[in-house]
Amino acid sequence: PVLYGRVLMSSVIHFKFRSALNFETVNFDGEYVTLNNLKILIAKKKGLVQAADIDLSITNKQTGEEYNRPDCIIPKNTEVEVMKTNAKIQLEALRNNTNTQRPSAPSSVEGSLLPFSSSSAPAPMQDPPNDDED
Repeated sequence: PVLYGRVLMSSVIHFKFRSALNFETVNFDGEYVTLNNLKILIAKKKGLVQAADIDLSITNKQTGEEYNRPDCIIPKNTEVEVMKTNAKIQLEALRNNTNTQRPSAPSSVEGSLLPFSSSSAPAPMQDPPNDDED
């Protein structure tokens, strides 16, 4: 791609599902990608865009850090491990959580359990309903 007369280099993230033997790559422009956008890129590449009952759990392969905020920044050339998780179970656990500390929220929102959309723009996160307020 060209921006204002400068050629932009395509960046990559290397990913593999836990059961896979080899890494695959997804391409994007820039120095980093957000977690939500990475989920969209992986879902499109693997044909998971229409699967409403799954979410993707993404962990840094070298550090073991699990990325859990949709706006979390993942630098280019990072190797990540991907695991399919059940979005419905995550949403139910989020609703039933009574801790004051917010858990690792799934990127799905009520009304649309699909954690990523087929458009390139990620859906905005919504806070879970708070049953404590009257």
